[in-house]
Amino acid sequence: MLCILFISVGIGNNEIQSISADFDNVLSYKALINDSYIYLNIDGNTATYYRHYINDDKTITLGTIENFYLGTRNTVLIDNTLYFYASVLDSNDGVSNVLFGINLSENNINSYENNDNSLAGILTYQLDGNIITLKNAVDEDNITTYLDIFDVDSKSWKHENINVVNSNTYIGSAIFALYSNEEALYVLQDDCLGGVGNVTTTLKIYDNNMNEIRSIKIDNDIRDYILNSRIKEMAVFGDYIYLLNISNDALLGKIKGNTIEPIIKEKNLTLALNQTSFNTPFFYARRSNKCYTLDAETGAITTIPLQIRNDYTIRCILADDKNILLICYADDKTDYMYYLKKDNLSHTYIPCE
Repeated sequence: MLCILFISVGIGNNEIQSISADFDNVLSYKALINDSYIYLNIDGNTATYYRHYINDDKTITLGTIENFYLGTRNTVLIDNTLYFYASVLDSNDGVSNVLFGINLSENNINSYENNDNSLAGILTYQLDGNIITLKNAVDEDNITTYLDIFDVDSKSWKHENINVVNSNTYIGSAIFALYSNEEALYVLQDDCLGGVGNVTTTLKIYDNNMNEIRSIKIDNDIRDYILNSRIKEMAVFGDYIYLLNISNDALLGKIKGNTIEPIIKEKNLTLALNQTSFNTPFFYARRSNKCYTLDAETGAITTIPLQIRNDYTIRCILADDKNILLICYADDKTDYMYYLKKDNLSHTYIPCE
C-alpha cells in the first residue's frame, strides 16, 4: 500500500499541497476526481486499484483485476462511475478486453465482459452517455476494425462503422484512431487502394447517430510528421485537434475548412489525464517545465512556464476543471507530487525538496 504524508505550504496568496509517496508502488495514475486521485500498482498478474483522498489523508482499496495483461491511460466518467478498458488473460492463454467501472459512491469495481477476440490495448470514450471504443480483429486474410458501443443502462454492446482491409491485397478501409466528445465523433480512417503505402487518410466526423457530417483529407506534411508511427491518442476540442504517436511526436492543429493547420509540433506534448472540460484542455510537455492551455472558443494558446526547482521537470499531470496533480521528476532523485490550483500555476514556486 502506498504510504502518503501531506504538507500544506502557503506561498503568498497561493496554496500548494506537497504529497510524499512511495512512487515505486505506483504503476500508473487513472484520474483526479473531487480532491482525490485514483492509481494502480501491479503484483504479478494482479492489478490493485486505490483511491487517495487528498484532504483527508486517507487511502482505500477499490478492488483488483486478476490476470491483468495491459491497460490504457484514459477513462470516462458517467453518473459517478469511472469506466476504463483493461486487457486480461483468459483461461485459453488468450487475451480479452474487459470494461471496468469504478463506482465512486461505493468505491468498488464492476466488470462487463464481451469476449470478441479483439486485440489488446483499447481506449475508452463517451458517446451520448454511453461507452465507445475502437476494436481490431485479425484473421488469416482480413483485418477488421469497428466501433464498439456499450449501453450503460442495458449493459449491452453493438457494433458500428465496420471496416475491412484484405491483408494480402491491401485493399479496403480501416479505422486507426478515435475520439468522441459532446459535439461529435471523430475517426482517422485509411482507405487502402492496393499495395503497401498506397493509402489515403481522412479525418471523418460523425454525429451521435453515426451520420457522417464532414470528411477532411490529411495532407502529406502531417502524414510524414505524425503518421510515421502508430497514433496512440487523439482528441478534438472545437476546431482544434491533438494527435500523439508512439514515438511521442505530438501535433496540436486547427481544423480549417478541409485542411488541418499545424500550430504546435512538439515532442512529448501530452494531454493531461482526465480532462473534464472540452473548452479549456490542459497540456504539458513531459521532461520540461512547460504547460499549455487552449481556449477552444477563442483559439488562444497560453504557455505556462512552471517554477520547478532543483533540476526537476514534469513527469505527469492529472487535471480536472480547477486543479492539477503534478508529479515532478529528476534523474537519480526522488519524485515529488503536488496538488494546486490551475490558476496559480504560473506564479507558484514548486520546491522539489
